Amino acid sequence: MLRMAKITLSFSVLAVIVFALLLFPSDSFADTNYTPSKYNGVKVYLSPANHSPDKFGCDNFSESDNASDNAHEAAKDLQAMGYSVRVGSGGYEANSSSSNSWGADYHIPIHSNATSFDCEGSNSSRGGTWIMYDEGDSISYDLASKIETVMDGKSPGTNDKVLTDSAASGFNYYEFSGTYAIDAYIETAFHTYGPDKDWMLNHSTVGYYISLGIHDGIGAPNCKFDACIELTPEKASELNLMKAVDPIIERKEIGFNYKTYGGKFRELEEDIANLFMNEDSIFSSISKRSLLKGVSIDEEGIVIIDFKNFDMPAPSTYQMRQIYDELYSTIFNYPQAEEVYVQFDGSFTNWCDWLKIIQEPMTRK
Repeated sequence: MLRMAKITLSFSVLAVIVFALLLFPSDSFADTNYTPSKYNGVKVYLSPANHSPDKFGCDNFSESDNASDNAHEAAKDLQAMGYSVRVGSGGYEANSSSSNSWGADYHIPIHSNATSFDCEGSNSSRGGTWIMYDEGDSISYDLASKIETVMDGKSPGTNDKVLTDSAASGFNYYEFSGTYAIDAYIETAFHTYGPDKDWMLNHSTVGYYISLGIHDGIGAPNCKFDACIELTPEKASELNLMKAVDPIIERKEIGFNYKTYGGKFRELEEDIANLFMNEDSIFSSISKRSLLKGVSIDEEGIVIIDFKNFDMPAPSTYQMRQIYDELYSTIFNYPQAEEVYVQFDGSFTNWCDWLKIIQEPMTRK
């Protein structure tokens, strides 16, 4: 920007500006800081959904807007309890990087879920709160369980549960593997279930329960009542400081040419194409015509499945489970299939970005 404006600065002034940009990069993330007047020693990063294109539920409910509103309400309550809180406004990768750079102790994505629409609220099992945790991490499990205990029964939906990301969706979410902090992932309720949608619009109430669950899970001193660290201006600045760190997962472009990789897998290609024609399949809700470009397999059982880009919002956790289960049962019905890369127009990375998952192939279990 300085070169475009053709502004001439002395080397010393330019050095100061560059140093400041490196030292305080928060503006590049446009995150919001909530610094407490008394500090309990814990930093919490809230990462609300930021989908592009956005996901919409009953009555044009916006998942991204609502998740952001609830995150900011939760941040205010956590701030009052003594937490230093940062609310992200970027995508899942940007928020993960910001959380790492800031040095968050806890990283909490906030989203809402979706299944088949029931805006009239005829079936309460189509709603509820899901809290996900990082598989194999007992601290993450304890945090998720305590958040769920607080939020259990608060939304009108009755399908409340604690589970791993892989159990919920079949995939491994990037915001677990791509962050240093202890994680719990909140699917607040189902925006496709009318009563849940109405409940999530009560932002101050929902934000309060989210904050209370996080507070119970962390177990830090409550600075509304307990003596905590008195913040000096220098300490407050330190809490908001972001430091440059290397990303946990370096995202590299991965892709294969199904036309030249291995040989054509005609039987599986036909089975997957038929999913789009099956009214009971999740794929028929994506498109009424096949978006499959081709399928190949090599002698080691590595399968490449290439779709045309679906050009639609990312699926919910619930819908991801349907996609995973249908693909898994269809693909691994063939004993020669061992490992699978699903792609959009030759890019495995684009498929993973659509799902917001880490870049790893499906494998036979």
